[in-house]
Amino acid sequence: MVIILDSNKKINPEETVLTYCTSGVLLRMLTVDSVAKNASHIILDEIHEREQNTDYLLIALKEALKRRKDLKVILMSATMEGNRETFLKYFHQSDIGSIDIPSRLHAVDKYFLDDVLAMTGYMSSPQQMNYGFRIESWNDRPMETNPAFPSNGFAPTIHPSASTPAFSGSNSVIDNLASQLVGSVASPYNRQNSVSNFWSGDGYMENRCEWGNPGYDMHLANYCNIAAKTDKTIGPRPNSFSPRFAEKIRQADYPRKELVDYYANYGTRPYGDNIDAALVKYCVMYLLTSEVPGSILVFLPGYDDILNVRTQILEDAASLRVQPRIYTLHSQMNSSDQQKVFERLPDETKERKVILSTNIAEASLTIDDVVFVIDCGRVKEKTYDHHSRISQLKVVWIAKSNAEQRSGRAGRCRHGYCFRLYSEEEYNAMNETQVAEMKRAAIHDVCLHAKMFAPNNMAVKQFLGMAPEPPDPKAIENSFAFLLQLGALFDFSGSSPFDPEVGPPSYQREHTADVEPDLTELGMIIAHLPLEPQLARMLLYGVAFKCFNPIITLVAALSHRDPCES
Repeated sequence: MVIILDSNKKINPEETVLTYCTSGVLLRMLTVDSVAKNASHIILDEIHEREQNTDYLLIALKEALKRRKDLKVILMSATMEGNRETFLKYFHQSDIGSIDIPSRLHAVDKYFLDDVLAMTGYMSSPQQMNYGFRIESWNDRPMETNPAFPSNGFAPTIHPSASTPAFSGSNSVIDNLASQLVGSVASPYNRQNSVSNFWSGDGYMENRCEWGNPGYDMHLANYCNIAAKTDKTIGPRPNSFSPRFAEKIRQADYPRKELVDYYANYGTRPYGDNIDAALVKYCVMYLLTSEVPGSILVFLPGYDDILNVRTQILEDAASLRVQPRIYTLHSQMNSSDQQKVFERLPDETKERKVILSTNIAEASLTIDDVVFVIDCGRVKEKTYDHHSRISQLKVVWIAKSNAEQRSGRAGRCRHGYCFRLYSEEEYNAMNETQVAEMKRAAIHDVCLHAKMFAPNNMAVKQFLGMAPEPPDPKAIENSFAFLLQLGALFDFSGSSPFDPEVGPPSYQREHTADVEPDLTELGMIIAHLPLEPQLARMLLYGVAFKCFNPIITLVAALSHRDPCES
């Protein structure tokens, strides 16, 4: 059997039994051969991710199955539950069946935010709070016009590296609590009274000192009451993760909702799309010295979050008896760097492997020695604004299928543990599956390929409407307008695009909704290039205007990655 992995190697097609390729390559193969005459079986893995090319392939394969009864199409996923009914209904006209293969994974204990807060003691005792100090939202208004500004006029802006106390003054509640805490010893990595835990974003955050505020005193007293009830119920906490204590926490009847609510409103709960890097670091520290062997895998939204958490861990781990060996994983790393993450550490070493990863470790990679998973519940998704024509990466909540994939990473080699840094209510509010990329991303190239692939006399809207989750018709209209400006499409009003009597395209002329524009010769060439339409056009014009070298450099840079995305 021959598997094609390196396109540079010349292999006789007659000797090829299996072709291993991306969905984009398969899509282009079907553009040339719509019924896949040279294939007997087509297998699509990780179908739950609902990529744009994958959904388009489903349309093409559904049409191919109507013309080829001997073609076998296999859709695979480790988390098919949310999509099973969708695919069964989609291919109901074909002879379709569903096979459920029970996994042989070990059991994974899952702990939601309430259990994590109670188990680790993060923000659960007054000594860990930054007394009288609470984050306010970003505020650009001047102090004198800010109704939230206290009457004493004290609202300092503090950098996370500042060593100056956050405030000075006297308050009876704080003084009494502080006197009770004298002599108490915090663990080496317990720095929840540090201002740096409240740092977020790339600039200073406006903070408000509320000592002497009766409302704040009430909140502090309420929190002390919640913490006292929790501590009384669960008893003394060990300094590191213990499976027996973790099971005790899961069964304990402590004020779960109140603890999560206080964390959300008055703790270090992240604002907007951010994550709580301090809580992530605290959980890593809590697991580092555990007697349970195994690596720690942390899921974070993006590379900037990875660097932030990595820095915080290295700053606070120096005094621990077990040191972290930190690896980072993201899509921009080369394969040689990724290979290092699979290497096991010697048993005698006083280190534990900590892997900080984006969602690339969710399905693309399997690390056998992972026992602990920390899931922040966020991911960066690419979205497109058709009005501004700008793509951007947004931090959004993951779907339940993603959450199950992530927790499953902990049960590969033995009994595993997953720390979910979101509440059970937030989990229940998640979508069952990810939103199909075709419904949220740019579909210019999809419309272009649909124009070539769609059967005769079938409009693109009708063709794309055959997708499991079709794109918005308005998005198709906007894509047509964009492709008209590029010259890839043109409204010939019944004339053939290759008719010599037809004049050159006029980009000022807009097409009507009831007449779909046709492909131009330029559009056909663009459709065959593995680039976004505007970059393909740029490349072709670089050849035409004899400035190929600088243009190909720009196209290579822009097609690899948006410099504004991280």
